[in-house]
Amino acid sequence: MTMQEFINLIWTVDPQAVKYDSMGEKGGSYTVFSPYRVKPLYASGGVSESTAFVQVDYFTQKDNDPKAAAFFDAFISDDNVTVSYHIDFENDTRYIHHIFDCEVICRGAV
Repeated sequence: MTMQEFINLIWTVDPQAVKYDSMGEKGGSYTVFSPYRVKPLYASGGVSESTAFVQVDYFTQKDNDPKAAAFFDAFISDDNVTVSYHIDFENDTRYIHHIFDCEVICRGAV
């Protein structure tokens, strides 16, 4: 998998997902993804693959939002992705914050 393929996987669930920050009117729900670390694996004098750490945040005001389940299903269905899933409620904004902490196995350097 490449990082772009992982981003494409995110976009299959939410085509409006953005990197780092969702600016402007947020509406009822929105998705932000943030790569935050890369761990390369060296072999034969070069990077053979890398693990990219990416947090995917889905914010919604609907309880049991099917898009949150769709994200989880998409991530666990891909052999190149491991995911840790957490849910938080933000009192100030009234958003339910679905946090998908992903490790993505990428071919070569990221």
